[in-house]
Amino acid sequence: MVLGPVATDPELLTEGLSRAQYDALVEAGHLQDEPVELLEGVLVRMSPQGVHHARAVDRIATAIMLRLYLDRGEAYRVRQEKPFAASDDSEPEPDIAVVDAADDTWGAGHPASAHLVIEVADTSRRVDLVHKPRIYAHSGVPEYWVVDLPRRVVVRHVHPTDTDRRAYEIVEDVSFTQPLSILGIQVTLADLLR
Repeated sequence: MVLGPVATDPELLTEGLSRAQYDALVEAGHLQDEPVELLEGVLVRMSPQGVHHARAVDRIATAIMLRLYLDRGEAYRVRQEKPFAASDDSEPEPDIAVVDAADDTWGAGHPASAHLVIEVADTSRRVDLVHKPRIYAHSGVPEYWVVDLPRRVVVRHVHPTDTDRRAYEIVEDVSFTQPLSILGIQVTLADLLR
């Protein structure tokens, strides 16, 4: 991950940005060729997706979406790589976010709450495990998973806290062979990521 200057226009700020300023830059087309996300006021370059990362995101998102739809109908949306309005200075683009359908309606802006956020980590482990837990915890996301492909574990973060020292009360490694539950459905990543 590269922090700092990412835009080709030297007049553009790349840190100390608010989400409103970032959204204005995006709407004006200034960042259209820049794979970045806003994390705590800093534009952070996103790593390019490899084949394993892309397949993992597709398979996990599809499994969760199908199971939620069969169990709960259209109450939830499973968003892939879409902006999440986490705070006034952060707008990450998580690999997967499970949101209420009402929060994902046309014209309503980016969702600001989620039941679950998932990041698939291959080359992005440091940002996903160090910076993003704090961002998601402060926005009230009750559960955050980092799917660590090289280690074949999910680093599961549960129960956000109000302290900066530790973003989530529980942080545990869960093997791909162990089932995980969200909103009453279960997924076992070993079945999805063979």
